[in-house]
Amino acid sequence: MGKFNESEKHLVIQRYLNESIGYRELANEVGIDESALRYWVKLYEYHGESAFCFPYTNYPLA
Repeated sequence: MGKFNESEKHLVIQRYLNESIGYRELANEVGIDESALRYWVKLYEYHGESAFCFPYTNYPLA
């Protein structure tokens, strides 16, 4: 699978937290690397619902 949006990441994290499934098995089901899933879960545990709302601005090149 390609890029995940914020809501898709939250769904994957909720599956990990609510079901008795391991990082490796869930990562294989979703199609991501196990380390990426661990990173998402840690971000969620630390920042909560705002874990994937990155506060940065894209500036124009000119």
